[in-house]
Amino acid sequence: MQAAAHGDVPRLGRSVFNDLQGVVMRRHFEVMAAIVALVDGGAVGATMSGSGPSVVWLLASRGTRLDPAAEAKL
Repeated sequence: MQAAAHGDVPRLGRSVFNDLQGVVMRRHFEVMAAIVALVDGGAVGATMSGSGPSVVWLLASRGTRLDPAAEAKL
């Protein structure tokens, strides 16, 4: 919460997580592949949403775009 309150987007990105993610990723590799592609493509954080299979990500600013190569992997 401190990261959000202070506008520390990189720290906020590193803190996003989902307790179910580890279990789901072991059975559905594509969830992990999407998260890796997003972070490699410029997202400061990414995690599975709910019980899956959706993934959400956080960008550094409103004008930030993902690397097109990362978008192609999704």
